[in-house]
Amino acid sequence: MIKIENQKMIVELPKMDNRQQLFFKNLSLSEKLTYIETFNGKRKHIYPNRFKRTGPDKLAGRQVGHYARMMNSLCDGNKTFNPKQSDFHFGVEIECFIPKNEGDESCDYCNEEGDSEECSCGYETDNQIRNRFLKHLTTRKIKNVSIKYDGSIQCSRSNWAVEFTVLVNTKDWSNLKKLCELLAENNAKVNKTCGLHVHLDARTLDKKTLRQKARNFGKSLGVLKLMVPESRRINTYCQMGVSKLNGTRYYAVNLTSYSKYKTLEVRLHSGTTNFEKIYNWCTILKSIYDAPVKTFPKIVVDVNDLSGIVNENNLEYMQQRIDYFNGNLTMSQYSDNDLATAA
Repeated sequence: MIKIENQKMIVELPKMDNRQQLFFKNLSLSEKLTYIETFNGKRKHIYPNRFKRTGPDKLAGRQVGHYARMMNSLCDGNKTFNPKQSDFHFGVEIECFIPKNEGDESCDYCNEEGDSEECSCGYETDNQIRNRFLKHLTTRKIKNVSIKYDGSIQCSRSNWAVEFTVLVNTKDWSNLKKLCELLAENNAKVNKTCGLHVHLDARTLDKKTLRQKARNFGKSLGVLKLMVPESRRINTYCQMGVSKLNGTRYYAVNLTSYSKYKTLEVRLHSGTTNFEKIYNWCTILKSIYDAPVKTFPKIVVDVNDLSGIVNENNLEYMQQRIDYFNGNLTMSQYSDNDLATAA
């Protein structure tokens, strides 16, 4: 197990057979930590071949509590980061899939000839592509980014289904912009099964105030849902409405994240890796989030109802999105990959 004593990390190795010991020696530090922790979690038997194929992401997802958080931090190569209480932060979850490079790895899903249509033979493993991206993040100084496998994304095995979560300070958006540029360079794609989730900072709110701000979003859903394609309006993972504090998280406005992360999550937007669209969406949500509860419209049925709450540039952007997804407008700047495939 892993434990902390006198500010030092102590690693106690579990019992391993000869095959596991040989496999263990060839792992990187982050992979070793993940492999060790699985023996103290819900999984008691880890097979090297499966670990090598799936990487630490699926295994790490089975862990709970302090060890899992510490392990994920170590695997992501970022130091623990505690945002300043005075600064407002977003947590942006970008779901996408990335084409794998060619490699020498064989796969367990097909025969040796690799003639299965869904076979991943000849491509790098999930673990290899994850490590490649961790190096990119370090080289480009993109901080406070976590990477994990996303099983809800439907794509072929020649692609890597992944969720990037980045912490964004509203005073500096460069971190998010650099991540979006990195994804574009690596041909990241989205489809109808991808989404964009935004966590709004709620560390200074009590539960009563949180519910009040959530009601503002609930009143605005009639307009906000018109800004996204139909695949997001009718979606098992994004039901229209506001969740309860102790309910399921699969609502457009999710309050269950408050107890775990001290955030209010909006899961409504379709998948995208475009910085400008993410930025505009976040600023619109922030405007609604900051609006006084007492003077907020009883119900928002039109973009103009948010006049005075959302700035003019964002109001214009909202109307363009609504026109695009409701068949009244076809504009070249809104027909790029992430809108076309998510619609």
